[in-house]
Amino acid sequence: MADCRGHVFTKKTFHLPAYCHNCTNLLWGVVTQGNFCTVCNYIAHESCLKKPGISPCHSLAASLIKNPVSHCWSEPARIRNQRCCNVCRKRIDGRTFSVTCEICHYYTHVDCIPSAVADCKETATYHPGKLLTSVHHEHHWREGNLRPGAVCYACAKPCWTTDCLAGFRCEWCGITAHATCRTQIPYECDFGILGPIYLPPHAVSIPRTEVPMESIIGVQVRRKDKQTPRSISIEFSSGESKTKDAEDEEMYEVEKTKEDKNEELVKVYDGDASYLKHTSFTVKVPKAVKTETLISTILQSLNISQSAENFYLTDAYGLNEPILEDPNPINNVTRLGGKKPAVFLRLKQDSHGGLVRVYPGRLQTDIPFCVVSVDRQTTAKDLIVESLARFGFTSHNSTDYRLSQVLLEHGVTERVLDFDEKPLDIIKNIGQESLRQMELMRFYLQLKQDPHGPNIALFVGNLPTGLSQRTYENILMTFLGEECRFLTIGPIYYEYGSLVIMYNETDVAVNAMYLLRSSEYEHKHLLVMLLPNIDPVMVPADTQPLLVFVNVKSGGCQGLSLISSFRKLLNPYQVFDLGNGGPLPGLYVFRHIRDYKILVCGGDGTIGWVLQCLDNVGQDSECSSPPCAIVPLGTGNDLARVLKWGAGYNGSDEPIHLLEDVIEAEKIRLDRWTVVIHHEDGADGRPIHVPNSVGMSEDNTQIFVMNNYFGIGIDADLCLAFHKAREKNPERFNSR
Repeated sequence: MADCRGHVFTKKTFHLPAYCHNCTNLLWGVVTQGNFCTVCNYIAHESCLKKPGISPCHSLAASLIKNPVSHCWSEPARIRNQRCCNVCRKRIDGRTFSVTCEICHYYTHVDCIPSAVADCKETATYHPGKLLTSVHHEHHWREGNLRPGAVCYACAKPCWTTDCLAGFRCEWCGITAHATCRTQIPYECDFGILGPIYLPPHAVSIPRTEVPMESIIGVQVRRKDKQTPRSISIEFSSGESKTKDAEDEEMYEVEKTKEDKNEELVKVYDGDASYLKHTSFTVKVPKAVKTETLISTILQSLNISQSAENFYLTDAYGLNEPILEDPNPINNVTRLGGKKPAVFLRLKQDSHGGLVRVYPGRLQTDIPFCVVSVDRQTTAKDLIVESLARFGFTSHNSTDYRLSQVLLEHGVTERVLDFDEKPLDIIKNIGQESLRQMELMRFYLQLKQDPHGPNIALFVGNLPTGLSQRTYENILMTFLGEECRFLTIGPIYYEYGSLVIMYNETDVAVNAMYLLRSSEYEHKHLLVMLLPNIDPVMVPADTQPLLVFVNVKSGGCQGLSLISSFRKLLNPYQVFDLGNGGPLPGLYVFRHIRDYKILVCGGDGTIGWVLQCLDNVGQDSECSSPPCAIVPLGTGNDLARVLKWGAGYNGSDEPIHLLEDVIEAEKIRLDRWTVVIHHEDGADGRPIHVPNSVGMSEDNTQIFVMNNYFGIGIDADLCLAFHKAREKNPERFNSR
């Protein structure tokens, strides 16, 4: 059947109940009930193929992304809830390991991760010089895995199902819709019911570095095994790869006895890299297959959208790799012992030149990409000049721009090209190594100047408390050396042993971050975070962004599920794990916002910790006393109970309902006392020391702040005993 949005549909008879991925209805009939995509497993009624809203095939989806963004994967686990894989569209059950993105609702089997489309939501899109009034935020649609009971925004009918991957949800505002109805919804997104507390992406910037998203937002993923990078050929293999060739040959004779006498199993290498790594995939074709048909079958397995006319086949085991031609290419393949016949798929080399796509990245243009003709003499600088003209920037200076090579493999990797590099040579070299890698490679035109600006902030923690600025500087320079010297230091949080250092060069800042992370002082690893920047001018006047702090250790580790949910519902740059530096990094990032709210997820001690940090840094912030809401995860939760946030979060409330409560909550004042204690000498002649207080050396006094809410002390004593027992033997406790 003719292609439909990249799909290769064939009529198929389903022997088990099958559902249409467009309308979610059951396919009725005895034979050939529906259409089946042989590439991505998409199933549809004949009538549904003529309707709008068909999602693109996996072979086409990657090429439709303007700005690819890597997913931030969770730790592999056996997901018990009914989910469908966003790659292979098959059901995820508890028998296999799977992962989910920490930022969006993308689910996939572990084996499907290499084929995942890098279309996570863009959470930091600040562009200098762009006015708030000119910003138009679009929906970011994710297919399938809708919450039970979800209804279509357009027709108000149910659009959720657990039978197949169907229905769409906006990752920003959360509205859901049928595939067909989605085309009727206005493209602009207002962040929905969470708009009043949403930190808009166009107000956030992060340095343009190769530091992974997990590292910036503080996702702690414990990898049991460090896997080495796999060849791209493994990604599209029909089975496991062992060093896969050895396993394939062991099974070849068994498979051969089962297969049709008129069919042949052919092993395919997509380049030199897959051959050297002994990784390949297998296709099943008729023995009398024509060369063009065999190439088309291989391209389909590799998810390569180019025409078969641009490729040719060679004998992998033959002397000097002879070219295979009609009439019977399979019969001409060299066969070694009991091994499968093996072929190379090669790209025809055009000696005169070729065509390349150049994408504008975040440049202010409506053109998705331009196609430029290049030859052996074309340099990266020439391609920049021609691309600027195609995008309508003829008056711009080409030296203000750079050309990047972006590879959408295992996420997103980027390399900046030198002006004298030859794009055509780059394409040919990648194609020789792996044709799938070549298909996933693209060129991006970008401004040399980083939108984040020259001020790059690193938060450094786990230093000794109460030292002088000069001492802190000397400690850091011991690890950094002159090559990574920081530009300025400050603010310094003396009582917490934390500080912020500034850099004006991205590469130096990244090197410094990794140097400090690998360093220890007084037997403690330094904690280092690369901080985002928020432009308060780009925050709408009617928005109070919510700064979320989560103590993941509170409440029987319920904080882990909460922080994951909040990162999906909100901008992940407004959600902070208190296990990474405490409240100070978040308060520093939000210091220039004039009006914001805070949500603290933890016990009474966690809330007191956040309020104490606010006391210390509030005078340096635009908003010195933001209203604070509570999700009670602690043991006692007396403060939350007094303020009517409940006696304890039990997990039954949906996280989005907690955020709605924050929006609607009434502001009240909390009675807080600043207690100043003047020391007197004790019986032994020494000054009496009060714990948990701040010392004042001038007059030998100590100051601490007390949150005044009702309690008689017995409850606190019980909670403290319980907390100490849990810290001593955590394996004996699975709840508060």
